[in-house]
Amino acid sequence: MMLTVLPESDSPLYPLTLEQNQQTEMLIRKYLSWEAVRPGVIHAYEKTYTDEELDYLLELLQDERGRSILSKTKLLEQHVNSQLLPLLDKFNEEFTELNDSYEQKRERLIQELKESEETQ
Repeated sequence: MMLTVLPESDSPLYPLTLEQNQQTEMLIRKYLSWEAVRPGVIHAYEKTYTDEELDYLLELLQDERGRSILSKTKLLEQHVNSQLLPLLDKFNEEFTELNDSYEQKRERLIQELKESEETQ
């Protein structure tokens, strides 16, 4: 979310743009501040992890090696995705081809059946 660049203070647009920026800042604080997102984050952790797992996670965060490992989670996800996405792309391509092929076969069969009924 970006604030609008303020025009010169003597511009007739200045008051409106200033008000827009203030309203935008209020929305950011209302919905995106730590105070606003904290309950949802806590709920997500509680829903995902057991109390024992959360205790262990806190232990990991107090250890330099644990922090290092946890900080690399996003990087690991990126590496895994870079390996899997090409496979998924190939799957989607072949799956589409397979479906298209069978759709054509169905259409031909339906056409043949219609022609067969017409000749009888």
